[in-house]
Amino acid sequence: MNIFDSDLSEAIYEVIANTSFREDGEQILHEIRVDDSDYTFELDKTDAKIRIYNNEEEFEIIIHKTHSF
Repeated sequence: MNIFDSDLSEAIYEVIANTSFREDGEQILHEIRVDDSDYTFELDKTDAKIRIYNNEEEFEIIIHKTHSF
């Protein structure tokens, strides 16, 4: 199964929107998508981490492998 960028973006959005930091997550996603704020994105393939930051705040999305088949 192929994973498309839009599917991954939607999945990340849904995870952020349904966590205890929902308001913060929705705000940063809104700023990234609509307000064209000055955010920087970094992908750390070694640690399976996405880092999103600007001068005021920083977020990390970390992927943990739970098991293998």
